[in-house]
Amino acid sequence: MKFVLEHGCQGYEARLQRFCHFIAMARVHRNESMYGVRDTDRLQGVALVSLPNRSVKSHALEQLRDELWRDLGDGARERYAVYTGAVEPFMPREHHYHINVLAVRSDAQGRGYARALLDHVHIVAQRDAESSGVSLTTEKESNVSLYEHFGYRVLGQTTVAPELMAWGFFRPRQA
Repeated sequence: MKFVLEHGCQGYEARLQRFCHFIAMARVHRNESMYGVRDTDRLQGVALVSLPNRSVKSHALEQLRDELWRDLGDGARERYAVYTGAVEPFMPREHHYHINVLAVRSDAQGRGYARALLDHVHIVAQRDAESSGVSLTTEKESNVSLYEHFGYRVLGQTTVAPELMAWGFFRPRQA
């Protein structure tokens, strides 16, 4: 998201919030999954999950998408197209779950919240007899070994832009 939304430029936080709102609302309109983990009264982490091979047409979602790109501008839309085009070859063709967003508050990292979210998504995918597993992407090299630790294998690595590398991962459904 830093690449798409121009991290470091004025207004980044507002653009990030706007983009995350769209990603969450897309899950709502497509009747897909959002998982959260709480500690006391505070949401500590989230996983937003989609079924990439499922086609859902929604006029309301199309309208939200148009509003998003109108708000963020053509540059953000073009960078998003570059990013998605770069990582798309890493996505399995068969039915699977894709983690669009896995995020844990910075002050809550290292407490097992990401593990809890990943474990839950793995269980959901495991219970779906048609699912081949779970995919995700990352732009942080430090996450590569973390995801491998959770049973993911790297499907590919690409340079999206001179300052941005991306990795695609897949964790097969357990037999």
